[in-house]
Amino acid sequence: MYSRLLAPGVILCSSTISACDKTEKWQIALDLLRCMFSVQLRPNVISFNSGVSACEKLGLWQKAAVLLVDLGTTGCRPDVIGLNAAISACAKAGCWQLSLEMLGSISTLRLSPSVISYSSAISACESGEQWERALALLFCMGEASSTPNVVSYSGAISACDRGCRWQLALELLDCMEFATVRRNVV
Repeated sequence: MYSRLLAPGVILCSSTISACDKTEKWQIALDLLRCMFSVQLRPNVISFNSGVSACEKLGLWQKAAVLLVDLGTTGCRPDVIGLNAAISACAKAGCWQLSLEMLGSISTLRLSPSVISYSSAISACESGEQWERALALLFCMGEASSTPNVVSYSGAISACDRGCRWQLALELLDCMEFATVRRNVV
């Protein structure tokens, strides 16, 4: 089956991997990506992003990190989409240090971190009970022209809660209202 799919080339394979990712066929997406390597077909950034996204959803944070390294060996550069998925995968696994390293690599690659980049890193800090780092990231967002959203604030508030910093959590709620971020039940 895979040999028939791979015959047409990188674009068809990338589209198929992306479709598998979007339809929650994550293991198939990773299998197709692995097959591309085995038949010496060089995946592109879309293939890798879909693979990293599949890893995130499967909880395979180490594999997501390896895929980003593998991307460099193909001559392609990671983009914010793939890095965001990897940051999120690490956040879900409680690997806040690696999430922060990946966030830093976005700037190193001369890319601009998005709200998703920051929110995922803040979530990682929340999981790792790193309330000070979560707050620093939240305030960094404004300096980087990336407006915090409800997810960013919620992650920072939860990090403060985990760090028994309820006063700061209340202050963030006030900041959120002042910034006209609509509160929700998150």
